[in-house]
Amino acid sequence: MEMTKSHFDLRDYQLEAIEAVWRALFDKDNALLVLPTGAGKTLTIAGFCEKVYKAKPDARVLFLVNKVSLATQTAKVFSGLIDGVGVFCGSLNSYSQERFTVASIQSLVRADLDNYHLVIVDEAHRLDQREGSQYMKVYSKLLSVNKKLKIVGLTATPFRNDGYIYGPDKIFDSITYCKDVKWAIDQGWLVRPFMKHTKERFLTTGLHTRMGDFDSREVRNLTVDRPKVQRQIDDAMPQLEGRNKIIWHCSCIEHAELVAETIPEEAIVIHSKMNIKERKKQLSKFEDGNVRHLVFVMIVSEGYDFPPISAVVLMRPTKSPLLYIQCVGRALRTSLGKKDCLVLDYGEVVANCGPLDDPIVREKGSGTKVKPIPMKFCPSCLEYLKSSTMECHACGHKFKVERDYMSGLSDKSGVAAVLSSDKPRFEWIEVNPERSNVSVYESRSGNMCLKFTFRPKNYLNLRTFNKFVVIKSDNSFVDRRAPQNVHQVVGEIVSAVTPEEYEREIIQQHMLSRIKKIKVDHRGKYPQIVEFVRDEQFNVSRA
Repeated sequence: MEMTKSHFDLRDYQLEAIEAVWRALFDKDNALLVLPTGAGKTLTIAGFCEKVYKAKPDARVLFLVNKVSLATQTAKVFSGLIDGVGVFCGSLNSYSQERFTVASIQSLVRADLDNYHLVIVDEAHRLDQREGSQYMKVYSKLLSVNKKLKIVGLTATPFRNDGYIYGPDKIFDSITYCKDVKWAIDQGWLVRPFMKHTKERFLTTGLHTRMGDFDSREVRNLTVDRPKVQRQIDDAMPQLEGRNKIIWHCSCIEHAELVAETIPEEAIVIHSKMNIKERKKQLSKFEDGNVRHLVFVMIVSEGYDFPPISAVVLMRPTKSPLLYIQCVGRALRTSLGKKDCLVLDYGEVVANCGPLDDPIVREKGSGTKVKPIPMKFCPSCLEYLKSSTMECHACGHKFKVERDYMSGLSDKSGVAAVLSSDKPRFEWIEVNPERSNVSVYESRSGNMCLKFTFRPKNYLNLRTFNKFVVIKSDNSFVDRRAPQNVHQVVGEIVSAVTPEEYEREIIQQHMLSRIKKIKVDHRGKYPQIVEFVRDEQFNVSRA
């Protein structure tokens, strides 16, 4: 099998991603690629497959998808890049296993599988790693055929409602390569989203949480409210003027139908009770015709690619960062004549989920994380602004007194922003203990130090923060202080002589696993760690 000649161009970051995944699979059996919606994950993995087939022409690759629509969409893309693409999908009545096979996960559960060398999991956040799930049954079968199987995950959101999809005891141990939404926007690969504060939003304060999101029955009872929906649409329509293609995210089929019939223009509705043929017909009317509005529940929240979409109306309250980011991502792709994306939030979604590039991920059993307030909204026109803004760029309102600022933050919907923005003078950062480490480091002056490295728990925050502790130098006073300085970091007295002994004892005793948060001072040229919080004693030590 041979790849066709390169008739597609890859961007620099896509080439970097391919090399990162390639190197990772030499050392281990898994790699996780994280790129935002619209950044070209499919094309990137196509470039990776080209590299695979050049190195091993007889390689067999299985590309897993979780939707029939994604199976046909992916097969179509790869058929133009690779000779001999097979599709294994019961709904399409196709059961072809070729050297490159696109397959729906549902169709493989009871199937006899060939020997594959590489499995690629699209929308890897859908990979349910609980024992007995469809994905784990298929993965176990593939491993039974080939113990040396390699697996690559693709996603824009490497987390589920119960936490991250990577880490110890998971299929993916870490993220191999990552670019976030804010980076893609700054580079011009995606358009910038703008959000308006909405007075007619649904209030979510009294809703209960089930399986990481608001209780669906309570959400249904809250949203299927004709007078409220009428007021929301009356509020939204003037703001949507000039937007050619608009999607409305609803809570249930009844809510979607209510929204569609209330919109004072023709609106298309698609939902799970429609068959594939009906959905295609409706989507065609939206994409090819003059219909501006597409109302849905879940169907287009993931894997739907139609760049002209320039506005998203969030009518469904949710605490799911996965659902939030995937939905807004539908409107971030660039398109001819499209300058930005408007997001109208009637479900307090941003308040409950956080910024697009720094979402609140609630790990199972950890409770809700407290997030900073990086944005405010203009009390005059309700435009969301950076907290440091003194004049609204939309209406010219000037923030003269502190009262104006607080009026924007006193309401729950001002708690979070579409994108994180201002860097604070001091910042508390929750760190990932599994990724914290200590090493011996020699400074330019010849001092021997311990270099403590901490990485944020949030996968999108790729920064590292270092704390250097001098262990051996020409200054005897500094040497005598070494045990106390190490104690300030790890919380215990470490009795050692050489830097290597310090390093070994700290690693063996897992002392870094107790550090859960660090306080970083950004006022200098370089960020400085000034405080540590440990879990067991929950004590704070100042560095």
